[in-house]
Amino acid sequence: MVLRARMLLNGHDLSAAWCRNHQDGPRVLSAWWLSYDSGDFHPALDRPAGSVFHVADLRLVVSLRGRGVWAREQREQREQGEPAAGVLALGAGDRYAVVHTAPGEFLGRTATWRIVEEDGEARAELVLYAGPPTPVDFHHARLRAAFALELLTTGTPPRTAVLTGEETGKETGEETCEATAPGRIHWRWDTLTVTTPLDPTPFGR
Repeated sequence: MVLRARMLLNGHDLSAAWCRNHQDGPRVLSAWWLSYDSGDFHPALDRPAGSVFHVADLRLVVSLRGRGVWAREQREQREQGEPAAGVLALGAGDRYAVVHTAPGEFLGRTATWRIVEEDGEARAELVLYAGPPTPVDFHHARLRAAFALELLTTGTPPRTAVLTGEETGKETGEETCEATAPGRIHWRWDTLTVTTPLDPTPFGR
């Protein structure tokens, strides 16, 4: 079995995508953003002029490939008694990965996660853009995307924590000195935390 996370641009791995992870044993929180002055397939060999990428499809994918894989939406209840919306499971045999999600955002559009099963692969996908090819200047390509994942065995219930992302700093209206600092997204799930840039960063940074 192969479990992996990928940011795909027009069907291939995007070199200009970055992530930060906080892992504790079989649990991990992963948050993503984009960079400019980077290549598409390779960090340096195919840098587009002006960091303008032609985007027809951009998606964050958590996939499990192998024999007998499956995907489903979890129906467990949260501590407050509300449905555990946005909690997806990918599994095979007596083990499975639970993907805790939150809505994403790209170019001002909000996106939600979905599950897909095809060709021996089960996926949780956040489709950030799918449409006519459009030129996107990655200097301004603000991305908001994260997930938490835990590996479990059959009969073990997933955590009930909610994945949250709080924006601070730039353009958030804060009345503190941090309001003039570069914006950040502070992601939190259970005991895990990750902070990512609100805006794209230079590739070499």
